[in-house]
Amino acid sequence: MSYQVRLQNFQGPFDLLCHLIEKDKIDIYDIPIAQITREYLEYLNTWEDMDIDEASEFLLLACKLIEIKARLLLPQKQGVTPEEEIIDPREELVERLLEYKLFRRLSALLEEIARDQEKIFTRAGDDPAHWFPEGKPLEAVTLTDLTEAFRAVLQQAASVPTIPLRERMISIEEKIQELRQALPGANARLWFKDLFTKRSDRLDIIATFLALLELIHRGELKAYQANTFGDILILRCGE
Repeated sequence: MSYQVRLQNFQGPFDLLCHLIEKDKIDIYDIPIAQITREYLEYLNTWEDMDIDEASEFLLLACKLIEIKARLLLPQKQGVTPEEEIIDPREELVERLLEYKLFRRLSALLEEIARDQEKIFTRAGDDPAHWFPEGKPLEAVTLTDLTEAFRAVLQQAASVPTIPLRERMISIEEKIQELRQALPGANARLWFKDLFTKRSDRLDIIATFLALLELIHRGELKAYQANTFGDILILRCGE
């Protein structure tokens, strides 16, 4: 099999794996591991003058794929009770792939918003001073405070167990609709910290934050902050 894309063009092993999944239009929640492992290894075999340090992460993921493939080939236990339900060996891989895809989209969206903000000049009427004693629009500063708030929430979720993927699917569009329902009309508002619960895990937080950025990018929401490192107010824009 001949591939037109060179391995060095990929930013890492998950970038390559995402390319294979998207190229073959594979359902990320039901990856045919034998097929994807074969294609992944074929890509590695095309890597000429392989540098072992550069290739180490690709090789580690190759080993993981082979391990998952082997586990799937093992005979399944008969008469398993619900309490003993066997975990799909692909689940951890799918979770990491989803997180990688969400972060990749997050990075691209942050760059788009940053480029848009370079063209924005705020007007005096844009500042919601009647909500903050010394209010200032976040967009007049940078995305740093919003990103730091996201990072803080993500760190707090480090100890929260991830909900099994077989019990849910991650949808940015569903998160967007949830935010619209939480902010039903013009000038509706809520605090950034209230977007998340103590049970929110990493994937849920990333998806919610992406939905928030999408709506800010579309001009449906704005974010304001009273003080540096203070809590952030999310405001629904007027028509």
